[in-house]
Amino acid sequence: MSTAIVAGAARGIGAAVEEAGSAAVAQVAERRGVDLDAMAAVRVTAIPVDRAGTTEHIAHPVFFSADERSGFVSGRVLSVAGGPFG
Repeated sequence: MSTAIVAGAARGIGAAVEEAGSAAVAQVAERRGVDLDAMAAVRVTAIPVDRAGTTEHIAHPVFFSADERSGFVSGRVLSVAGGPFG
C-alpha cells in the first residue's frame, strides 16, 4: 500500500483508485484473440493526450491529497485520465 494512502487515511482522507491491471488487460486481449501490444496501441489513441499514463502520473496527485498543505481542499474528485473523454 502506498505511503501517501496510509498517511492520508491517518488524516481521514479517502482514496479510490481504479486501475486495469496488466494481467486483466492481457486476459481481455487473449479472449479477443488480439495481440496485447496492438490492443494497447489502439487504446492509447482514445486518450486525449495520446499517451498512456505512468505510475508517476498517479502518484503525484495521491501525494498532493495526503499532504497537510492540501488540507483546505475538500469534497473533490480528481480525474487523472489524460484529459476529458467524449
